[in-house]
Amino acid sequence: MKQLLFCTLLLIASAVGAQDNKWNKSFSFYAGLSPFLTPVDVGTGYNAPGIQHEVRHNPFVFGAEYTRQWRGKWHYFLAAQGGLQFMQGRTVLTPPQNLEPGTVRIVSQDDAFEAVSVAIGGGLQLQVLQWKGLSLRTQAGAMAAWVHDRGDQAGGIDLLVENASGELVWQNGGTVQHEVSRQVVPLGRLGAGIDFTPAFAKGFGLGVDAMYLIAPRFFEGAWTRNDTVSGALLTQGAYETGWNNLLFAVRLLYRW
Repeated sequence: MKQLLFCTLLLIASAVGAQDNKWNKSFSFYAGLSPFLTPVDVGTGYNAPGIQHEVRHNPFVFGAEYTRQWRGKWHYFLAAQGGLQFMQGRTVLTPPQNLEPGTVRIVSQDDAFEAVSVAIGGGLQLQVLQWKGLSLRTQAGAMAAWVHDRGDQAGGIDLLVENASGELVWQNGGTVQHEVSRQVVPLGRLGAGIDFTPAFAKGFGLGVDAMYLIAPRFFEGAWTRNDTVSGALLTQGAYETGWNNLLFAVRLLYRW
């Protein structure tokens, strides 16, 4: 729903009439984040029903961008971007599952892990509207990102079990592993922003951006569950999911 709303706003903005932009080049720095843990996806699970995998992604990005006029209101841009990825992986087991006798509940830990990324790329920018010191623009482009996992995260699955004396006790029910699955990731980028140029600082400006970043198969996870007595493998599964985030950023730019 968020993706559909964002794309609709881009199309509406692109349809607005515009004046010619007197600036034909610009250089800017930007930094932004997703202000909430965005559910990336319910990962594709290769296992029995009743097992839910979910990864939440809260990235912080920063970068530099060069923009130059191409034709009329159209510009092209080149960008270099860094990012710090904060992720949480969760695996939840619910019935129907082949549970051991006496098992009452199954709970998975939320496992936080991190990665860093560096991306370069470019695309096209449309100066949709310019009025006095304000300008409205939209962007679409593609980047290639190199990702370094700062440490794969393994967590446990806990089982609440009724023992022979009738007491409820927690037992280790298995392990879950989350990790970044690709070092090189193709990254799509859509964006819209508003720039303000103060009258006392010609050429300099401040901007606010909304960016939508999307990439397939960004990270993956796997899990196993063993018998608590014999150690024999009972069930196992795996999943993969993408990078899919709406971010908000601030921008400092110089135009000439």
